[in-house]
Amino acid sequence: MENLEDICATPGVDAIFIGPADLAASLGHLGNMGHPEVLEAISNIVDVARSHKQPVGTLATSTDFAEWAIDRKFNFVAVAQDTRLLVDHSAEKLNHFRTKISS
Repeated sequence: MENLEDICATPGVDAIFIGPADLAASLGHLGNMGHPEVLEAISNIVDVARSHKQPVGTLATSTDFAEWAIDRKFNFVAVAQDTRLLVDHSAEKLNHFRTKISS
């Protein structure tokens, strides 16, 4: 955060990607990406990046956070992680066939 202006102004930096979980942890709010201090920091990063004409992106681990980022006109928002998709789909399949086997 303290080097944000320099990072955004560095030649060859093509975009700013915000890792909300890492940022939350570094601000002392481990696992709480929706904490007001974290959201304020993210908003500050976006403002600084835009002042340098840098596109801004993030990884959303929840629908609420994805919508928050989209509403704030982030240039790109990753709305899923490969491992989370794999776990969710695997759990869905397991539950489906557990039900079939139990019947």
